[in-house]
Amino acid sequence: MHQVKWWVVGVMMGALGLAGCAHEAELKPAASANTLPADEYAAKASAEGVTLVADGRSWEGEPRELDEVVPVRVAIRNFSDKPLRLRYRELALVGPHGSRFVALPPFQIDGTAYVSAPVTDVDAYGGADPTPLTGPWHPSFDANGFYTAPTYSPMWTGLTPWAGPFAADPLYYDSYYTRWPVELPTADMVASALPEGVIEPNGSVSGFVFFQDVPEGVDRVDLRMDLVDANTGEQFGRISIPFIPKDA
Repeated sequence: MHQVKWWVVGVMMGALGLAGCAHEAELKPAASANTLPADEYAAKASAEGVTLVADGRSWEGEPRELDEVVPVRVAIRNFSDKPLRLRYRELALVGPHGSRFVALPPFQIDGTAYVSAPVTDVDAYGGADPTPLTGPWHPSFDANGFYTAPTYSPMWTGLTPWAGPFAADPLYYDSYYTRWPVELPTADMVASALPEGVIEPNGSVSGFVFFQDVPEGVDRVDLRMDLVDANTGEQFGRISIPFIPKDA
C-alpha cells in the first residue's frame, strides 16, 4: 500500500501548510475558521472522530496557475471506529444560498474503459492538439490505511481496492466530467487527484480535490464533507470549513 510520507500524528496539522504556496490562493480561510499556526491558508475541523485539513494555496503542479477550477489540498484522518467512505458527491463547496460547486472527477468512464480527460500538455506534446491521457496512474498523493473504490481501481497502481460494498457512480462521472475547462486536467492534476475510496479506522489520505470555479459575487463558501460509513452507507456526521474566495 502507498504509505503516508508526511502525516505523522505529532506534526500532521503543520505539514499541510508547509507543502508549498506557489500560486495565488483560490480560497482563504474565513475569520471564523480554525487556521493552522504554520499556514494562514490552511484550516482544520473535526467531527465524530474524523479530522479534515484543507489548504487553498498549495498547488505547485502544471499548470502553475489554475484560474478556471479551484484546487484544494485536503488531508483526512479517520480516528473514528468506522471505515470512512470518500466520494466526490460527498465533497462540495457550498455558497451562502445553497449553491454547490462540485468536486470534478479526474477521469471519465466509457463502458468498461477508463479514460482521463483530453488535455493539451504543452511540455509533453508541444501544445499542438488535445491528447487523451490514459491510466493507470502512479499516485502522487499520500495514503495509509486507504483503499480505492473497486470499480475505479484500475486507474491507479500500488493501491489496494476496497473489498467491501462500494457501488459505482457513473451518473456523477458522466454529469461532472464534462464540466472540466478545455485542456484540463493535466497529467499532474490526474496523478495528484484524491481518488474515491475508503479510509479505515486510524488511516489517512491526502491529495487534491479540484472543484468547479466559484464565480465573482460569491463572498463565502463552506467546504463540506459528509461522513459516511462505508459498510452501511449511513451518514454519521459532517465537517464544514468556511472559506473566502479570492474574488470576494
